[in-house]
Amino acid sequence: MKEITAASFSAPSHDVYVNCGSVLIWCANPSVGGVIAWGTPREGDVVSLIEVFDRNRHMTPVFDMVLDMREVEAVDLGALATLTPWMGRNKDLFLRMRVTSIVRPDVSGFLLAGLLPTIAPSPNFTVLHSSKDIYARLGVPDVEAKLANALEAVRSLSREVQCLRTLLRSSLDLSSFAAAKQLGMSERSLRRALAQEKTSFREEVSAAR
Repeated sequence: MKEITAASFSAPSHDVYVNCGSVLIWCANPSVGGVIAWGTPREGDVVSLIEVFDRNRHMTPVFDMVLDMREVEAVDLGALATLTPWMGRNKDLFLRMRVTSIVRPDVSGFLLAGLLPTIAPSPNFTVLHSSKDIYARLGVPDVEAKLANALEAVRSLSREVQCLRTLLRSSLDLSSFAAAKQLGMSERSLRRALAQEKTSFREEVSAAR
């Protein structure tokens, strides 16, 4: 799969993904896509996710959406406060989805699985605890391996770089000083974190445009 920006999702997409911090959004083709989340997705991650969904209007009238939340550790209240009203305003979008939600077989998994149908009911909603055979059933048997490679690339980045990329998606006019302040670190620490990933603030801004 190829990594693209949220803006690129305004065109029909095949075998692509967008990194939104602790959330990865992917699209195999106009009839199959999904979201993978891990850790504690923050408000900025959710803002980026919403931007992708708002831009992508090229899915088929009815499409399959795989939500893999097995590695979500906690729910950020700010992220939830941003996501909930958006879902409520876009119930027509969720009515077009055949949703497969993959969660852990525990209390947190149960709570996560119940979030979507409560806020934005879908007539086709399935909860599973394993991804076995899902992608083959959806006609994209090679997607799981591609997603594993994409996740390895995304999650190998430091948290600082992931957070900066999420921030820049909504605030391209920030200086490195202002960005570092919003990330709760010094400008020097931010530059050092970027250098360790063999990138720079200027390169990150250019890539986000």
